[in-house]
Amino acid sequence: MMRNTIKLKYIWCTLFLLLHWGFVKAQPICVARQYTVRDGLIQSNPAQILQSHNGFIWVSTWNGVSRFDGRDFETFQFDSLLNQHMQRLENTADGNLWMIAYDRHSLYLYDIRENKLINVLKQYEQHFNTPLQIENLYPLSKGITWVTLNNGGCFRISDKECTVSSGIQYITAIDDVELGKVSRVFEDKQGEEWVFSDKGVSIFGKRTISSYPFSMFETMDNLVFLASQNGRLAYYDVNTMQFNIVPFQEKIQHINGIKVLKIISWLFCLIKVCTYAISLNWRWRNMISLFRGMMMRL
Repeated sequence: MMRNTIKLKYIWCTLFLLLHWGFVKAQPICVARQYTVRDGLIQSNPAQILQSHNGFIWVSTWNGVSRFDGRDFETFQFDSLLNQHMQRLENTADGNLWMIAYDRHSLYLYDIRENKLINVLKQYEQHFNTPLQIENLYPLSKGITWVTLNNGGCFRISDKECTVSSGIQYITAIDDVELGKVSRVFEDKQGEEWVFSDKGVSIFGKRTISSYPFSMFETMDNLVFLASQNGRLAYYDVNTMQFNIVPFQEKIQHINGIKVLKIISWLFCLIKVCTYAISLNWRWRNMISLFRGMMMRL
């Protein structure tokens, strides 16, 4: 009798699992729904979609900005603007929004709490002979935003103090070295601001790392790896402030990118620095040579 009871329990458990698996398997991977102007979207040609820190979805269009709360759209148009087309949206560290106009001549801060749009760089526009041509925007988690310009130079802006002149710096040189055309800015784990330009790599307020124009980077622990498209790779130790070029046994013509790999723990412990893979057109033995060279340098 006991054996029969146990068998029945196994049978019922098996049936339950099979039914449950069938139900789960039948569920769609995702639900896709199209939103148009009939749903409240201000215009049907969106330029960018961004989720703000408070969870709202913001959509920039040719005729203003729409905010979606998961159910309804709310329209934002600004009376002070002749052209309502916003090309770029970015979050600030304190929960507001950066907006770049379509012509890229103006940078606006939208204060969500005050429902106010501020032309941040208006005071600087009259100091240039030609209109500003904003190329890119790099908001950092520490509350600083870098704005790069097509004609060289950049602005370093405090998110909280951008309405006063002391909160905006126009920068053309770092550590007495001409900045040139800035290609990217990033913030490392220590909060340092790294600036990449065609004149080299610098840490703002600290030092120039290299006069060579590296364009790619990855971080791992206390190391920052730098790479250039024409085949040069280096690393910088933020603790010892040592900069080293990684040697190759064969000349590398082109680097497509560098990326941290998550490898099983024993391999990571055995060759810590070797958790980097480099996307190159080369053979596996050259990868081993790179690993050896990196280990010899450390």
